[in-house]
Amino acid sequence: MASEAATTMRREATAAARVTARAQPARAGGPVLVIDDDEDVIVTIDMILHEEAIEAVSARGADEALDALGGRRPSLVLLDYWLGTEEAPEVAARLRRHFSGVPIVLLSGSTHLGRPAREVGAVATLAKPFAFDDLLECIGRHRR
Repeated sequence: MASEAATTMRREATAAARVTARAQPARAGGPVLVIDDDEDVIVTIDMILHEEAIEAVSARGADEALDALGGRRPSLVLLDYWLGTEEAPEVAARLRRHFSGVPIVLLSGSTHLGRPAREVGAVATLAKPFAFDDLLECIGRHRR
């Protein structure tokens, strides 16, 4: 299922990259932190953000994320709810201890995200597979 979602996302990324003329300059602030245990999702989101001149830092969990950030504050966190080794609410709590008030967008293959979003304290949710325009709109709306 994750592979099918990643394939759909890659197809959309390729199409979007061909027609994108809307690249915006990078905003002030830190990178967008992407935490997902699916490498295909990470690569796809990184590619989309690169096309839009948005810096991304990717990780598979909280420790890797904190190491990859090197003390920099993320402007937004895209957090997968179903991580293989950690629970998303725990990851969110750890990140908030280091970066108070950082906005978190919850990603999930499920469409029932109300309770999980509350558990994480998410400012928004995106159900996978999501449209790239929806991802970029969400980032634009919530990135600080």
